[in-house]
Amino acid sequence: MRIRLPFAGTFATLLLLATYTTLLSPATSSTSPLPTQFNPLLLHALTLLALTTSFYWSLDTTRRRILHLTLLVCGGGLGVGSEVLRAAVISFSSSGGGGGFEVLNVIANLVGMLAGLGLCAWYHRRMVERKRLRKYTAVPTGEGEEDLELGEGPGLGGQTLEEEVDNWDENAIDAWDEEDDAGDVGAAAGKDADAKKRAG
Repeated sequence: MRIRLPFAGTFATLLLLATYTTLLSPATSSTSPLPTQFNPLLLHALTLLALTTSFYWSLDTTRRRILHLTLLVCGGGLGVGSEVLRAAVISFSSSGGGGGFEVLNVIANLVGMLAGLGLCAWYHRRMVERKRLRKYTAVPTGEGEEDLELGEGPGLGGQTLEEEVDNWDENAIDAWDEEDDAGDVGAAAGKDADAKKRAG
């Protein structure tokens, strides 16, 4: 399992920023750095979507393993665990004041996480399928496509295998016999040696 450093760095940066905005400056505070015109539930969903996307691509491993790790880390740890931790920090710092555990925040976190995970899994599956098609369809197999192994295609006579068989003359001299002799280095060297013996 290899770590992709750009995605891991993005995940760490987003995690620090999310921790700062939710734990150190909670939304109930008047000095919150978040703009007040944004819906807090939408911010929770977008934050988890970005965190899930960056975490999904930060590890280079199998699709099943990264899917399980993302569900565990982003769903359990960030989606639910971060809200429990935020409620504990707020209740500890305000000694029983408001701002406890909010179920709507957890639901928004899980919706954002599932949206990010769905997008990443869809793109990952599409990417693997494209790679597989590129690897295993080097020889065309569809209808109407030319098959180079059967002698079809540009510069190869322009006839299909069936046309070659229908027009085949068993008494005709094959053109490829002459081409092979012309291209054979050993045969050419032998002919030169015979010519020298005759001349000498």
